[in-house]
Amino acid sequence: MRQGERKMKNPSPCKYSILIPVYRVGEYIDRCLSALVVQITSDVQIILVDDGSPDESGAICDRYAALYPQITVIHQTNGGVSAGRNRALQAATGEYLIWVDPDDYVSENWFSSICHALEETQADMLVFDYDEVKQGKHVHIAYNRTPGVLDKHVFLNDVVRDKRINSCLWNKPARRSLFDGIRFDPSLKCLEDYAILHHLILRAKKIVYLPVGLYYYVIRNDSQVRTLDLDVSWSSYQVALQRKTELENAGIPCDHIGIIHQAKGFCRNYYLAGMPREQKEHYQVCRKEIISNCKVVLCDAELSVSEKIKTLMASSMLVGKLFSWLNRLKK
Repeated sequence: MRQGERKMKNPSPCKYSILIPVYRVGEYIDRCLSALVVQITSDVQIILVDDGSPDESGAICDRYAALYPQITVIHQTNGGVSAGRNRALQAATGEYLIWVDPDDYVSENWFSSICHALEETQADMLVFDYDEVKQGKHVHIAYNRTPGVLDKHVFLNDVVRDKRINSCLWNKPARRSLFDGIRFDPSLKCLEDYAILHHLILRAKKIVYLPVGLYYYVIRNDSQVRTLDLDVSWSSYQVALQRKTELENAGIPCDHIGIIHQAKGFCRNYYLAGMPREQKEHYQVCRKEIISNCKVVLCDAELSVSEKIKTLMASSMLVGKLFSWLNRLKK
């Protein structure tokens, strides 16, 4: 199928739309889709947006669409992950939207558990646990709040803190109406879901936590969030700042630790990248962020002693130079 041409099915409204943006995941997407299709009933819409993948990803999507009438494949010229997500949103007709990343996969009771929880609680958003998978090893990640209906402002602050709960959409099915007028920022190469989640939470009247692991998040060494792209790392820090500013402008106080976490991430990547001169100004901003908030770090009850030490050490230029030198030796 040519770029720009699209194959549309199931245009009528349905209960659930499963949205999967696809780009260069030929090695993974068959596993993702094969775990999905055995669970899906005929009245569910699956939208695959092939964002101009140069590999076999688009062809694999078409192969599944030929076998399963629930699947719609949209091929478009590459525009980035936000463009893929926005196109999926445009095509979705379901009352609820369920996001899946194509390099991840789901548990065998993923769909039935989501459906049961949403239908039983009539929640606007559902939150569930997951496993991190790295080189075949699984680590269970639990939100560890009381199961059932969440206090929205506690949940929102947890999201902004970026420690107890992530800001990804793949473990947060939500009503499509929450996305009305909201689109992903096409300028972001990463954390595009991070940048809008707080808006969705503010609109939700009922958020429910399901303490069950239903999703397998695969950590790839070559993924965007694992690279040393300092522009992406700086953008992540800026998104964290913007999110907190937007909430405070709305009169909603929230913790600062999430911003410090992103500043720490930039400093670490800066050292790993060999402390490039062109990124020094950004580094100084992030370093200052950590130093000026050292009391916040030291007094945070959820951070371990080890995490506090690592965060504060990230602001040390001497430690950074040593870290950068040792990293060069390894190469």
